[in-house]
Amino acid sequence: MHFANHTTAYAAPILGTTARHFLLTMLKKIFSIAIVLWALCACTKKPEEVIIPVTSISLNFNKAGLLEGESYRLQATITPSDATDPVIKWSSSDSGVVTVDQQGVITGKKAGTATITVSCNGFTDTCEVTVSAEAVPVESVHLGLTKISVPVGKVFDITVTVSPDNATIGTINWSSSDPDVATVDEYGQVTALAPGHTTITVEVSGKSDSCSLEVFSSDESITLDKENLDMGVGDTYTLKVTIQTQVGAVVVTWSSSNTAVATVSESGTVTAKGTGEAIITAKAGKLEAQCKVTVSGDFVPVESVTLELDYYVCYPGGSFTILATVLPENATAKPLHGHRQIPTQYLLPRMA
Repeated sequence: MHFANHTTAYAAPILGTTARHFLLTMLKKIFSIAIVLWALCACTKKPEEVIIPVTSISLNFNKAGLLEGESYRLQATITPSDATDPVIKWSSSDSGVVTVDQQGVITGKKAGTATITVSCNGFTDTCEVTVSAEAVPVESVHLGLTKISVPVGKVFDITVTVSPDNATIGTINWSSSDPDVATVDEYGQVTALAPGHTTITVEVSGKSDSCSLEVFSSDESITLDKENLDMGVGDTYTLKVTIQTQVGAVVVTWSSSNTAVATVSESGTVTAKGTGEAIITAKAGKLEAQCKVTVSGDFVPVESVTLELDYYVCYPGGSFTILATVLPENATAKPLHGHRQIPTQYLLPRMA
C-alpha cells in the first residue's frame, strides 16, 4: 500500500477579533490626542517678553569719608525698580586708597582720595571717598528733602549730605516717627504705608536732620517732572506739574527755600540766581511736591550733542535707550528735549 508523503500547514490567527478591535480603538484614541496636541501647539504663541530698560542709577552718597581700615556699604538705587536684567558693576579709581567689592562695600586702605563708580546698563554715578588716618568730625548733616507728600505705596530714597566732605561717616541711623505711616531702612529708602504724617530723621555721628512726610491716599497725587535739577547761574527751567485729585480744579502755589540761589515764578519757571542749593515746592491743597535745585558757577553752554547710535535694529513694539554725549564735559547740565527719527528701514517685522 502506498501512502503519499505530504504536509498540511495550519496558519495560526495573528489576533483574535476582540484583540483587533481593542488595538484599532487605542490607535484611534492616540491619533486623536496627537491631533489635539498639535492644534494646541500650533495655536499657542509664546508670550512676548516685556523689556523695562534702566533709566538711571544713583548712590546714597556722592562724597564720603573713611578711616584707614574702616568699611562702609554704599547703596545704589536703580530706576525703575522693576527694570529688566540690571547689571551693576563697581570700581575704584585707586584701589590703593580705597577698595570696593561688587556688593558696594568700600574699605579705606591709606590716606588719600579716590572715586568710586557704580554703573548699570550704561548709566553711572560716583562717590568721592576721602580716607584719613584720623577721624574727621562731622560738622553738619543735611537731607535732600525737607518736606514731601507722596501717595500710599510710594518707595523713594532720601539723599544725605555730610559736611565737611571728608568727614568720617561713622554710624548712620535712620528713623521714622510713625512706622505705621512710613518706614525707612538703613540706607534711607522710604516706603509709604498708610495715609498720615511722619518725620524721617537721619543721625550721623551725633548730627541730625529731618524731613516732614505726608502720605495721602493713592487716588490723589502731585508730581514734578524733575526731582533734582542742576543749573548754572542765569539759567532758567520751567517745571511741569501733574496733579491727580478728585476735587476738580486746584490752584498750584510755588515757593523757594532760598531765593538767593533760585527763584520760582507763578508758572513754575525756576531762575538760578547764585551758587548753592534750594528746594522748589509746588503745593496744591494738602498735596506737595519738591525739586532740589543745585546751582553751580557761571552757565557753560552746550556746544554739541552726539548720539551713540545712527540706527538701531528692533522689532515693532520693542524699546531701547540711546545715550547722548554732551560737550564740553563741564557744560551746565540741562534736561534733554526733542527726538531723533530712527530710519524705518531698520525696523524688522516680529516673527510669529
